Amino acid sequence: MVLVILLHFRLLILRVLSAFAKRSDLLRHQLSQHSEDVRFACSQCSVSFPDKAQLALHFSSLHDQDRPFKCIYCPKSYSTRSGLRKHNINKHSEQIAAAAAASEAGGPPSTGPGTASAAAPAEVPNPHVININDPGTRVA
Repeated sequence: MVLVILLHFRLLILRVLSAFAKRSDLLRHQLSQHSEDVRFACSQCSVSFPDKAQLALHFSSLHDQDRPFKCIYCPKSYSTRSGLRKHNINKHSEQIAAAAAASEAGGPPSTGPGTASAAAPAEVPNPHVININDPGTRVA
């Protein structure tokens, strides 16, 4: 029985060690996630976080009134780009697909009920992503 527990514990340690590329990454993880000494508390509510970055994200998404990421399909706005992206996927995926299909066909986007207006710009493509199916694209 003791041997089984020792083997299980050893496998668990190996799994944890393999999740981190360097020992310093493991130590940083241990300090930030498993230490009760170092916590960063929100000044607006009673929540605390293991590092400053998580506290800053919490504060900007819940307490900060600055919401620069505005939806082009409805009046909603978000404090993070990822919040707007999730909203668009959950609420406007049909409108985005219709606008993309119209754009690929070369025509103006549909302006019927439940779709985006013709003046609404499509989501800006990422310049760091290439289309490997494009005949003019050379992949090194």
